[in-house]
Amino acid sequence: MERYQRAHSLPPTGLGPGTLAVWIVWILWLARNQFIFEKRKFTPEETVLKAITDARDWTMAQLPTIPRLLKPLIRFEPNPNLGNQCAIYMDAAWNPSTGCAGLGWIVDDQDSSTQHAATSTSVGSPLIAENLAVLAAMTFARDHEIDSISLFSDSQILIKTLIRRERKLEIYCVIRASPM
Repeated sequence: MERYQRAHSLPPTGLGPGTLAVWIVWILWLARNQFIFEKRKFTPEETVLKAITDARDWTMAQLPTIPRLLKPLIRFEPNPNLGNQCAIYMDAAWNPSTGCAGLGWIVDDQDSSTQHAATSTSVGSPLIAENLAVLAAMTFARDHEIDSISLFSDSQILIKTLIRRERKLEIYCVIRASPM
């Protein structure tokens, strides 16, 4: 069925991709039923013409889709409470089947807010992914000569581990590899 949905319609029909192929299959099914149960026969030309006509009628009857404007998932205004500090909000997503992680961070200073992202492979857990996001944000701050930062993460386990200076073997290698 996926092949039919991707199939392009002939240019003279004026139908979008996938529309005509699906309608031809449907009309063939109906023609088969009419042949078996009502002993009515249709020529190939009649069948294709019926499919084109029904596909056009169906397409015209659809309500137009109004494109929705995508709102940003996170909207930040510069935070006046930080003084000269720059706020960096970070998060990570981890795929256990591939071992890949997506890392993202938003840098919010008094003038503007910018979004950044990176990926990492061979990531063993969500905690390591969150730790890599922190590392990427800190590396970004260092490379852009941002002197004073406040880091914000939704990973309670990671934040508690870092604040308490606990030694978790799971993230120790990432912390030790930190260029900070």
